[in-house]
Amino acid sequence: RDSSTSRGLGDVYKRQLENFRKHYKKMKTFELHYNHVLPSGNVYVLHDPKKNFFIETTQMQDIDTKRKPQEILTTTDPKIIKEHLVPIKDKWLIAISTQYGCPHKCMFCQVPGLGFHGNLSADQMWEQIEFVLSRRPEVTECHKIKLGFSRMGEPFWNWQNICQVMKEMKTYRDSFTFLPCYNTIMPKGKSLGKRVEDVILDEVMPLKEYLSGNMHLQISCNSTDEEQRKKLFGGADVLSIQEIGNLFNGIKNTGRLVTLNFICGDGWEIDPKKLESLDPNIFCIKLTPLNINPAASGNGLKDAIGWNWDKMYEIRDRLEGFGLKVIIDICAMAELDLSCGTLIQTKILCNYDE
Repeated sequence: RDSSTSRGLGDVYKRQLENFRKHYKKMKTFELHYNHVLPSGNVYVLHDPKKNFFIETTQMQDIDTKRKPQEILTTTDPKIIKEHLVPIKDKWLIAISTQYGCPHKCMFCQVPGLGFHGNLSADQMWEQIEFVLSRRPEVTECHKIKLGFSRMGEPFWNWQNICQVMKEMKTYRDSFTFLPCYNTIMPKGKSLGKRVEDVILDEVMPLKEYLSGNMHLQISCNSTDEEQRKKLFGGADVLSIQEIGNLFNGIKNTGRLVTLNFICGDGWEIDPKKLESLDPNIFCIKLTPLNINPAASGNGLKDAIGWNWDKMYEIRDRLEGFGLKVIIDICAMAELDLSCGTLIQTKILCNYDE
């Protein structure tokens, strides 16, 4: 089912492939089951035959929307997407899974339908990373590999292995500069004897300093109404936005700002007044449209933007009026099937014979 082939490769490509084999170790746990090609990259469905479970891993190029955002993002023509890709040596987007499924049941995510079957080891995360790198052997250098621990799983429940991988990225290859992204909903409870606050203060932030600030910490919020947040997270008990703000007050934040991500769902509250206590020297806000995947649709969720970016800009302007930096993160219409877990449920499991 993998559509790529090595036939007809030129001598240069073959030399690059041989060079990369020095770094690539064959996966021990997973097998490539399905390669879904998108205009900007790939979603790989990997299968663990021992657990008989599928996970997802992705590699993408960023889309340059600075000149014509509305035209580029609403197109269904893959050629237009490909004409506006950021060179991969400048920026490469990779996302790996950290768990077999996820213990949470977020209403807008497909992954909960797969159930939860445990954590992935650090070696299994590296298997995914090296597999992705091996698929693009022509890429011998990259100034920013933005690598998200965000495809499947909640990092807090596997923080130790994730922190190990992030630390090892610093010295992995001289020609690759990684920007690891720790994405979390900040669930309450204990993981390996530590509360989520302890993991952030004792593990993640010191690691960020070790990486010279070259780490992206992103916290999913989605609403400024705490009851609504809990409902959207499938009932998960998470730190409130006020508690998140208090956690970071007065601590050293090297490098990049801590990002609070808000998916813009219809009726989801984003009240700037409830964010004005946040320190703009520590926090920024990211706005993302809601991807109407089968889970979101089945739960009656609707997008607040509707592909009209003026609505997104209105939300941005209101937030920036309170002194917070706002980033808009948007996916092209041609790549809507990128949503986590969608491929496994809609194209794999429905046709999979155990």
